[in-house]
Amino acid sequence: MPDNSKKTIMIVVEEGFTARSLLYSGFLERICREFSKVVVFAPEEKISLYGKKFSFPNVIFEPIKTRKNTRAEKALYKIMKFSIHTRINQVKLLRTLRDENGRIIVSKWWAFFPFLYLSWVLSKKRRWRSFLRKLYKKIPDDPYCAKYIHRHNPDVVYANYSDVAVNDFNLKLFKAAKNRNIMTIGNIFSWDNLYSKVFITLHTDFLTVPTEMVKQEAVLLGDFDDKKIRVTGSPHFDYYFSNELKMKREDFFRSIGGDPKRKLILFTLGNRISEIDLPKFLSVLNQWIEKNEKTCQVYVRPYPKRPVSEDLKREFEVSDNIIFENKDEDIFASGKAFEFSEKDKQLLSNLMFHCDVVITMHSTVPIDACINNRPVVIINYSNDNKKRYKYWTVEIHERFEHIVQLLAYNAMKIANSDKDLITYLEQYLSDKKINEEERKKLSSDQLGKKPGHASENLFTYITEKLK
Repeated sequence: MPDNSKKTIMIVVEEGFTARSLLYSGFLERICREFSKVVVFAPEEKISLYGKKFSFPNVIFEPIKTRKNTRAEKALYKIMKFSIHTRINQVKLLRTLRDENGRIIVSKWWAFFPFLYLSWVLSKKRRWRSFLRKLYKKIPDDPYCAKYIHRHNPDVVYANYSDVAVNDFNLKLFKAAKNRNIMTIGNIFSWDNLYSKVFITLHTDFLTVPTEMVKQEAVLLGDFDDKKIRVTGSPHFDYYFSNELKMKREDFFRSIGGDPKRKLILFTLGNRISEIDLPKFLSVLNQWIEKNEKTCQVYVRPYPKRPVSEDLKREFEVSDNIIFENKDEDIFASGKAFEFSEKDKQLLSNLMFHCDVVITMHSTVPIDACINNRPVVIINYSNDNKKRYKYWTVEIHERFEHIVQLLAYNAMKIANSDKDLITYLEQYLSDKKINEEERKKLSSDQLGKKPGHASENLFTYITEKLK
């Protein structure tokens, strides 16, 4: 192990999901023991929160700031965003032309669409991707990033590759560091990022990825040298291997307002909740539970950035079959500024540990469920009887490359109707071993060789590279 007692590392924590992996997983604590100075970049409104929760003497929090991008830069970033030759990006582009009802959208997108679609077509060629990276190199260093580099003189910069059209601070910090011969280590945060949102604008010195499959994507889509990529796993999955977080069944059900004598169905909502008729789904489940002598209950867990409405909660408040997650009255509890607290870690871990079946949309949740060996039913229909434009349907998601990879395991049931949904629920509730081997295979591929040690793997790799 190298001597890092006098070394400085920069880490970027741009939003709640990243905080869950780097701050709340034990990674930051490990880093603080090895480096003399740890500079953590975070949104300005969260610096006070992090300063109180992670008050290590050698940690310095800095606000994420960049200069305003020029029009030319914004145009380049938009082209880069859509220069990922995948079906999901093609659909995103086509959605800019028509709304969910198929009506033509009149907007500035019409002028840009031909260029963006051409970029999507050309992005199949490595030469086009290399050309975009050369253009990106010509952009002057961001003055804020250059100032931060000069002020702290880091030995290494670690951050996620981000959606360049949404958050470009991470990339600008990489750029400023590389131009000063400072080591850079990028990270692909999730299994779907390279397919849906991350165009690798520049190649960091090294790259960490969650799985072998993502490593292959980084080579094929990101043109990365496979010898400079390390598979470390996903730190946010480490929570599921912590016995300290697990609660007794009776205590946990009491904490969520549930009945420990009834089976628990976890209904997790995706980011695209507007694509389904949630009240109708809950009504179907409520009626089914009533017919089955209330042997089950449903816990509704919203996507952190899109909480369910209070009107919906009132609609089912008289039923003890439906339990809605109650978020704290805090600006960091939900919405864009949400934060995964210690309470959230424990809640999610216990929901997965104690539930009997998981219902969800096409998302990352099936991976969480399979890691915990919980049966999964995926909703593949909207249930609202609307004639949606084909590119705005729930069903379109099963055509996306990352979803195709997930479904190829045959580890979960796909419900295309209310009848399917109830049938699969009843099958899994009567026999949890259905698809168990397939779930184990999916879980094994996602967790790698050392399940529960992703944050440790990440820490070890960074320190090794500083030898």
